[in-house]
Amino acid sequence: MKHFFLSYCMLGFFGHRFQISELKSPIVHFWDTSYKTDRSKFGFYDASGHVYTKKENASFVKLFNHKIPHLNYIHQYSDSFLLFQYEKNNADLKHTCLLDTRTKMILDFHWKNTSATEFIHDENNMYYRFDYFGNVFQYSIDTGESFYKSLEFSSYEYLMTIKKKNSLLYVLNNMNIFRIYQLHQDGDISCVYQNKIIERVLTKKMEISLVDKDHTHLIFMYMNDRIDIFTYDGKFNIKSISQIKKEGNAPIIDLAIQNDFLVLTTFRKVILYRYTGVFFEKIQEKVYKDLPYHSEILWKDRVLYFNNQDHLYTIQLDTSRYNQTYSVIKI
Repeated sequence: MKHFFLSYCMLGFFGHRFQISELKSPIVHFWDTSYKTDRSKFGFYDASGHVYTKKENASFVKLFNHKIPHLNYIHQYSDSFLLFQYEKNNADLKHTCLLDTRTKMILDFHWKNTSATEFIHDENNMYYRFDYFGNVFQYSIDTGESFYKSLEFSSYEYLMTIKKKNSLLYVLNNMNIFRIYQLHQDGDISCVYQNKIIERVLTKKMEISLVDKDHTHLIFMYMNDRIDIFTYDGKFNIKSISQIKKEGNAPIIDLAIQNDFLVLTTFRKVILYRYTGVFFEKIQEKVYKDLPYHSEILWKDRVLYFNNQDHLYTIQLDTSRYNQTYSVIKI
């Protein structure tokens, strides 16, 4: 078993670095789980292709004994399925591996173009793969049947980003047209909402926070570091629009959201916002002299994790103390 010392701190004090004995390469990306029985499962993979997962005692251990070269993506669905995408040396094909963790059965799909997203939809036990041109491949895990569909894009249209939340797909194209698609039990996909984003700059990140059935935040971070947050009700009506602009010359590196709380990071700062019911207000910011160079954050439970290091850098981010309105705290 791997042992390490872990000390968390509240936002406004110090971050903490801790070592993982087998981690020798920088952390590239964090991976998470979307299954309903245990949302605490998550981990990361490093530049060498080693995949790590968090254990019950807060330690991180390797998920596999071997590394996965050219790993592009990994995600866990239910207690039974692990999905990861990889490439082989000097090969044009891109591979998706569907691993049944119960039987150790492996299905290997290969593609001639890049996947925009892929997932297993637990409501019909079906694997979906979307490319950037709106083509959809579906595979029924129960029957072994394959299906092909299309989002019927125009010849000049392609996906910029796509996210799945429950039975809905949130899709933004290169013309900044935003759509929501419904995944049906029979495998059909229908568009239930469409809107045009006024911002002409391309979007570099989109995030969704499903607070409750009548309250959803949809976040667009553009290439110019401006952020729009659209808050919808349960019928896709816009309740409010919030806008956040970067302060000074420091670019916004990444963002993460939990319910009504949004966190942004720059090279030196961590900034926390809260939704008031009308807009997102800044409630705290902190300058960290030792904040590491990073390109990605993961906000899991009460901890903020940073990538790009050969160790884990963490900051505790506990929002439970912000139950009332406070002035912005600058430390």
